[in-house]
Amino acid sequence: MAQGGFLDLVPRSTDGKLADYRADLYAKQAWYGISLFLFIVGLFNWSSILYSKFSVSRQGRDMESLATPRPSSVSFRRLPVALLNAYRVIVFRWTLHIGETLCLSTAEITLTVAYIVYMYVWGFINSK
Repeated sequence: MAQGGFLDLVPRSTDGKLADYRADLYAKQAWYGISLFLFIVGLFNWSSILYSKFSVSRQGRDMESLATPRPSSVSFRRLPVALLNAYRVIVFRWTLHIGETLCLSTAEITLTVAYIVYMYVWGFINSK
């Protein structure tokens, strides 16, 4: 006698109801995931805006401090800005040319691939 799972205990008449429930739940979960992604992007955007507003500006420095030579050591305070600039160069400046007229940035390609992977993952999670 083979051991069955939970679905073997559920009567067959409710199997259609369960499938309908999962189909409705799948659409809601997909929209929740997309909303969460947009919320996270907005959170990073607003944190970037607030950081630029409240960070120390360079306009307060006098000309003498700008004329002094820079230290040769690496400043770890500038590491987030350096990583952000590297990210911007890779994502927005690198492009993929398809044919003679179509030019896609790495950001567009990354978002499209992430969306397709997300939809496939949720499709496989909700299937038998």
